[in-house]
Amino acid sequence: MDIVLRIVAYLLSVGVVAGLAYAAIAFGARAKARAARGWPIVNGRLVRPAGRSSWGELGGGLRYSYDCAGQSYEGGRVRFLDWPSVLWGDARELRARLLRDEVEVRVNPRLADDAVLDVTPPPARFGWIGLGIAAGSLLLMGVLRMLAH
Repeated sequence: MDIVLRIVAYLLSVGVVAGLAYAAIAFGARAKARAARGWPIVNGRLVRPAGRSSWGELGGGLRYSYDCAGQSYEGGRVRFLDWPSVLWGDARELRARLLRDEVEVRVNPRLADDAVLDVTPPPARFGWIGLGIAAGSLLLMGVLRMLAH
């Protein structure tokens, strides 16, 4: 029985770390998406269209090229947090918009190879889900500890 409790405790600790990491990524992506609204827009060209991936990222392997300050770049970021795509209610519509040969690319003025196609911030619930997973895992770890003693 002791080994089972240890395995469950280990899995719950992974849940805590994963939940906190996802929350940090989600809230960070919200902040960066808001900041990117002010980034300059350049015209880009689709190099490889988005593939079909229900659980993958929104772009599904999409690649685009763009020119900035006389240099050519290639990117693949659709949104700052686009995984898993099933969390986005507008994933199908966004993919349909990305079927064109030309795309508008928002480029970070401080780092030209930092680019994105869509600056829609992830919903706040993404971050709260991560915090909920972490808190729930901690709560279950506490219950497990009480049962073990």
